[in-house]
Amino acid sequence: MRFSVSFLMDFIWNFVLHRATIRSANPAGIPAKPQARGGVPMHELAITQSILSLSLKAAEERGASKIRAIRLSIGPFSGVIPECVQMYLDVLAKGTAAEGAKIEATLLPLRVRCRDCGQESEISRTHIECPSCGSIRLERLSGRECTVESLEVD
Repeated sequence: MRFSVSFLMDFIWNFVLHRATIRSANPAGIPAKPQARGGVPMHELAITQSILSLSLKAAEERGASKIRAIRLSIGPFSGVIPECVQMYLDVLAKGTAAEGAKIEATLLPLRVRCRDCGQESEISRTHIECPSCGSIRLERLSGRECTVESLEVD
């Protein structure tokens, strides 16, 4: 079973690509995430609510009484921090079939196609250029995903 949790992160991608030379204050060129008091990213709460809702529905449809693990695939530009998702899940899942469930995350590569030479490749989030020709004119093929890949259930 596989289903996607989708949300907008284009502003991050555009910031990195179109402002790649403005890196003095932030060497990676990546904007900070909105944060709640205490420094915990806020958007993981809504994402975790969606993940929990999808997982509970899938488990119920299959007659499962307990969710032991939720396996996610997470792209580098999804903005999702697995540890924050786990923290929110621990709170949100109380009293549900997912209480005590663990998040098991697989971090996916960032895949791009160079608009100058056409090369498709995997690149680092902090080194945004074509490995073949050095161009920064890249089209993102993947990297924003946050997908529930599978559940471990009883």
